[in-house]
Amino acid sequence: MCALKHEELVSIIIPVYNVEKYLEVCLDSVVGQTYRNLEIILVNDGSMDGSPDICRAYALRDRRITVIDEENKGLSGARNAGLEIAHGLYTLFLDSDDWIEPELVSRSVRVMEEKHADLVAFSLRTHYEDGREPEDWIIEEGDACLASDEERLCYIATEYMTCGIRFEVWNKLIRTSLIREHHLFFEDNRKIFAEDICFFAYYLAFANRVVSIRDILYHYRVRSASLTGGARGMEAPKIVKFTALAKTIYRFYEKNLPDSGLVRNFEYIYASLMHDQYKRVPYREIPVAASAADGDRFFDFITEKTYRQRFSFYRYFGIRMGDLLADESFAVRNRHRPVLFASSVPCVELKRKIRTGIKNAGDRRRRRAI
Repeated sequence: MCALKHEELVSIIIPVYNVEKYLEVCLDSVVGQTYRNLEIILVNDGSMDGSPDICRAYALRDRRITVIDEENKGLSGARNAGLEIAHGLYTLFLDSDDWIEPELVSRSVRVMEEKHADLVAFSLRTHYEDGREPEDWIIEEGDACLASDEERLCYIATEYMTCGIRFEVWNKLIRTSLIREHHLFFEDNRKIFAEDICFFAYYLAFANRVVSIRDILYHYRVRSASLTGGARGMEAPKIVKFTALAKTIYRFYEKNLPDSGLVRNFEYIYASLMHDQYKRVPYREIPVAASAADGDRFFDFITEKTYRQRFSFYRYFGIRMGDLLADESFAVRNRHRPVLFASSVPCVELKRKIRTGIKNAGDRRRRRAI
C-alpha cells in the first residue's frame, strides 16, 4: 500500500489510570504507527502508580506526545480533557491497556479520505488475561450514507444500536470538526451507564457517511480490574440504567434536533437499545425486569409509544428482529396485566426455542465447513 501524498494530523487520545503494567505496550504500538503525523495526547486521570512516570518518559523521547495531568474524573472526563486540546483533522480514542496494529491510522485515514466519510469502524481481537483463546469480532464491510432523516434514523436504530459496528469508542476513527461544530462531549460515566453509546448516538446525528471495514486493527484486553469497569459499577438494575441512557439521548435530540425523525420516531432507537437487555432474560421474566423502571415518566411515555408502533418494527428491522421487538414491547406494555401477558408466554417461548435451534444448527454447519 503506497503512502498518502499528504498526511493530515490525527489526534490519538489515551486516558491513563493505574496501568503501569500495560502502558508501554500500548504506547509502543502508537509511536510505531506507519502514519507519522500524529498528536498523541495522554491524559493522566489521577494515577497512583508508575503510569505518570512512563507517560513523561515517552514524552521526552517523542515530541508528538503531550501529557495532561488531571485529578481523577473518570473515563469521560479524561476523554473530554483530551478533546479540548486536540488539533487533528481526525480523532482516535485508545484505551491505555490495549494496543493497535501498526497500520491502523494509515488504513483508516485512507478509507476516510477515499470515501469522504465521517466515521470509519474496524474489526478487533479480544485478548483474555484468564488464558482463554483470543476472539475476533469481525465487522462486515459497509458504506452507509446518512443523507436523509430516514437513513439516519434507520442506521442508528438498526446498525449502531444493534452493535453492528460495536458500541465502544475505540474501534472508530472520527472527524474532529463534527465534535467542535456541534459541541459534542462524553457524558460523565460516573453518572450515566455506557457513555460510549451516548457519545456516538450524538455523533451519528450529524455524521453523513459511515464506512466499516473488516481489517482487525485493534487489540482489546479483558482484565479483572480496568478504568472502564471500575468507574461504572453495577449497583442498579440494568433496565434502569439503560432507561436513563435512552432518556439522555432523547433529551439531546429534543434540544438540538427538535424537528428531526430522531425525536419523532425515537421509539425505534429505544426498542433496539433495550432489546439487548430484554433478550438476556426469559420472556416470562420481562415484566419483572421492566417493573424496575416503574414510576419513571420517560419510561412510561416511551413504552407506550413503542407499544403503539410495535408492528411497524418489521419495516425497519425485518421479520426476525421486528418479531422479537414486537414481543418485548407487548410484554413491557402489559407487565401489570398478568392474565393478558400470560396468554402470550407459550407462543413466544416456542418461537424463541425454534430460533435458538435454527441458530445452533447454522453454527454447527459453519463449524463443519471450517
